[in-house]
Amino acid sequence: MIKKNNIYICKNCEFRYMCHDCRAFITDSNNIYSKPLNCKYNPYETIWS
Repeated sequence: MIKKNNIYICKNCEFRYMCHDCRAFITDSNNIYSKPLNCKYNPYETIWS
């Protein structure tokens, strides 16, 4: 089972437990722990795109 604490960008996000799970589409199909495609938040710069 993939948890948000395992996803590379989600584990550093302050909203990881509040957002809905959109793991059906990911940015890198070869990496199951890549960022969700629909996520528009950057936790490193704390901005929404």
